[in-house]
Amino acid sequence: MQQIVYAYCHSCHCGLKSQHEGRKHRDMDHYVEKLERTVSSIKKIVKTRQLLKFVESISNGTNPCFLIRSEDRVTREYFLNTRDELFVPHNLDELPYPQYQESYTTLEELDKEKLLNQIKNWIDQTLVLKEDDKLFILGTIFASYCLDWMDSVHYLAFIGDISTGKSTILKLLQHLMYRPLYTTQISDWQILKFLGTENDCNGVVLIDECQNIEKNRNLHDIFKQGYKKNNPISKGGIFYNTFTIYCLAGERLVEDRAIRDRLIPIHTTESIPQIQLSKVTDNQLKSLNQLRNDLLMWKLYNLTRPVKILKEHPTETWKDEDTGEMYSDTPDPETEPIQLDIKLTGRERELFEDYFILLHGTKYYEPYKQAVLRFLEKRKSYSFDTFEAKLWREISSVLKNNKLILSDLDHVRESESFDKPSKKKLVKIIKEKFGGNQDRKENQRFYKFDSNNIESFDKKYGVN
Repeated sequence: MQQIVYAYCHSCHCGLKSQHEGRKHRDMDHYVEKLERTVSSIKKIVKTRQLLKFVESISNGTNPCFLIRSEDRVTREYFLNTRDELFVPHNLDELPYPQYQESYTTLEELDKEKLLNQIKNWIDQTLVLKEDDKLFILGTIFASYCLDWMDSVHYLAFIGDISTGKSTILKLLQHLMYRPLYTTQISDWQILKFLGTENDCNGVVLIDECQNIEKNRNLHDIFKQGYKKNNPISKGGIFYNTFTIYCLAGERLVEDRAIRDRLIPIHTTESIPQIQLSKVTDNQLKSLNQLRNDLLMWKLYNLTRPVKILKEHPTETWKDEDTGEMYSDTPDPETEPIQLDIKLTGRERELFEDYFILLHGTKYYEPYKQAVLRFLEKRKSYSFDTFEAKLWREISSVLKNNKLILSDLDHVRESESFDKPSKKKLVKIIKEKFGGNQDRKENQRFYKFDSNNIESFDKKYGVN
């Protein structure tokens, strides 16, 4: 027989399924509140969208509760009673990060550029990095609070020897990013369980000592799919969300091209910052916590993709013929998506466009844009030097009528220090990377390529 939840105990943070339970809790001087409507199940959440409301879990001192955004108001409640379920927040010891507290900063003070300035100030004081790298970290921290409207993201990878500050960077991200899961050893199941089954992201993932993650094929699949929204992974017949920002730290960059194409590598060196996060004062820690609480409040008020007001309709004025009084009316301004002054296509657009939209209209937009352009130019130079790029240029030089005879590549070497690649490896790249289809004519085997693919790879790898 299905039990019905009819009341909520604020002292135990749990639902009560019988009047006997209710009396038992009241006898212990617990505060028991009867629900407006009975439900058939209880669900613990960190966030949700229900009944035109957006809900985020926080802590009210020592008790878990919810901040609920409804229209243009944010209210605090201890549970959410819907028609079918009772939603309650997790207990504080059930989360892998310190719970948010309610921020009493006014809406006017939650200005995007002011928040960006505060984040940048903490980056400048705690990290010794190139300015471009600081801008990437700034964009990543702020973007973590905008994942509800973003379609795709990039990852960050912090690479360096021991004692070069990689863990310090992750510690700052752990303080300021949205609901971070920080770990040095993690399984794919831990990530999927943390991110949950909803499309909305439940947090970000920070992984230290990531040198060996490529050995875990399941983790590889998560990183490959997780940069883009609505790209779940099925496990045990249940679809789990993979979309979030992943930040990795290790002594070397992962070699897998699929993962490298989705991340920005940031190289660290030994240095001494102005403030060491391992030795922050109570006031500094209070300031950090206030900033993260303000970022959550800003998120609650900015849940949709930013738009830019392009023009306003002129004010219409008319005269009342009976009274002779003058009246005026100003229609609502027309809005449409922000028009960026940078053209991106393909993977570059997926990785950076939403960050540009987020920073547009602030003083950080132009510096961030220039940092991205420099990074893309550097990555383009790197891609020209890979074995795949060199192989395609060799293929392009011997193609006849879009056809390749494999023996025409007998002279190819991976590099000066490597021997000839195996036939199996060549065939795999030709088929999987370049889309070559095997065919035979008059006892001659060859691989045929689509004209559009040829044009695309020629452009990508600099074939004249």
